[in-house]
Amino acid sequence: MNGIVSRKTPGNRRGFTLFEILVVLILMGILAAVAMARATNTAADEVAAANNLKAHLRFAQIQAINSDISWGIYASGGGYALFKDGDTNNTFLLPGENSKIVRPSKVSIPSFTVSFDEWGRPYEVADPGAAGASPANSEITISIGSQTITITPETGFIE
Repeated sequence: MNGIVSRKTPGNRRGFTLFEILVVLILMGILAAVAMARATNTAADEVAAANNLKAHLRFAQIQAINSDISWGIYASGGGYALFKDGDTNNTFLLPGENSKIVRPSKVSIPSFTVSFDEWGRPYEVADPGAAGASPANSEITISIGSQTITITPETGFIE
């Protein structure tokens, strides 16, 4: 068979075409972008958890202003709950929640206790009416990852 030149047929070609390589590279780029977006989504989880906790703190404050008893939020063990009248065992459902204890996913909640009196002033104890309890005299800060919630003394402004 020396000197015979065979024609290449589609059945015996080898390698990939430039088009096939480009398609594979584009698909790999799309998959990498999706994987990176999911890996960096913890910042969004922290913002969502902080905003949710702010809304719940404001709810407790409004409840206290609209009644003659204190309301507050306490956190321990990665979750937090609404309580009233200085009793952290007397918990209630928060708006939009299905459980009395709120446990944000993928986010760590530090332990804290914040209660509000009938004027909306913040306290760092469960029962503002207890002997020796006084309103917070400095900002109360709660950190959730890179997010920080501050509660201003006297006014109870939550930001």
